[in-house]
Amino acid sequence: MSDVRPVDRPLICFVDDEPSILASLSAAIRSRGDFDVSTFDRAAAFLAFGLAASTRCLVTDHKMPGMDGRHLIAEVRRRGWSFPVIVNSGFSEASIRPRFAGLNIAAFVEKSTGSAVLMTTILKLVQPLV
Repeated sequence: MSDVRPVDRPLICFVDDEPSILASLSAAIRSRGDFDVSTFDRAAAFLAFGLAASTRCLVTDHKMPGMDGRHLIAEVRRRGWSFPVIVNSGFSEASIRPRFAGLNIAAFVEKSTGSAVLMTTILKLVQPLV
């Protein structure tokens, strides 16, 4: 993956260990034509991405092998990156929200709600920044 991109479009990054989730979500946001998208199958890959700090919105799964979503977000915040983060999980918000206390999560979206809810949430968070 190249670390070079046009700077005129917001960068949305997805981190999920399920390839089908990454493919469907990235296709949905790319189809709009006004965002750049990068996908990562592991949290460590996102953190190593040369353009991670320029992310406009991060969408991450909660449960992943290796570094999970909570630890990823804690590291993002430790690095001083303040972009909005959405937790997109197969678990209910009520069951996982306490684990993310103090990490400034912009939104929790259950995977079962489908990509339309997630897309609407991303747009609400990013469009005012464009």
